[in-house]
Order: sequence, then C-alpha cells, then structure tokens
Amino acid sequence: MHLLLSVFATEWSFFRFLRDKNKEYAYHIPCLLFLSASLMWFVDSIFEYLEKGTEIFTPNLQDLVQDGFLGLSVIALGILIWQGKLFLNYLQKQKSSVPNSLGQKGAVK
Repeated sequence: MHLLLSVFATEWSFFRFLRDKNKEYAYHIPCLLFLSASLMWFVDSIFEYLEKGTEIFTPNLQDLVQDGFLGLSVIALGILIWQGKLFLNYLQKQKSSVPNSLGQKGAVK
C-alpha cells in the first residue's frame, strides 16, 4: 500500500513538474522525494519477496492499514518539506524586493 501511494504521489508531482514552465513552484522537490521513497520501497518489496515468498501478496487487514498510514505520513512529510522550501523562497523574494530605507542616501528624515 505504501509503495502504491508513493508511486501515485511521484506521478502527480512529475506531471506537475512537466507543466510548471516557469519552475515557480519547485515541483522537482516532491518529485525527487517521492521517487526516492518509491524506489526504496520497491527494493524493500523485492527483498521481502525473496525472504517470505508469495505470502506477501496476501497481507492481512492490519498490515494494509499500517502500510496505508505509513504511505500517507511519508506523503504528508514530503509535502511539508516542499511547502517549507516554497515559503523560504517566498521570504527570500520579499527580502530582496523591499528597499533598505535606512541605508539609502537622500531619504526623508
């Protein structure tokens, strides 16, 4: 379940990345975060299959719920990191656009 959720998040962020021509929203960040999580869980699934065999294809309900919550928490953390980066970019743009009135010559006193 967590692999499926992270793959969907990767696809969403990748298509948004392709449509963002100005690179204003930095969709490369969630794309890389979710892609790396998907690859990690894919490799984990391969090793789990080699260890347990076909029983991984019939999980019980508790495992599905736990994997779902794990996937959702990773997506939430990735979105939080991405939003933090956007907020820092916003603050940096605001800082560079505000003139320094104390250091300007000829300012009215």
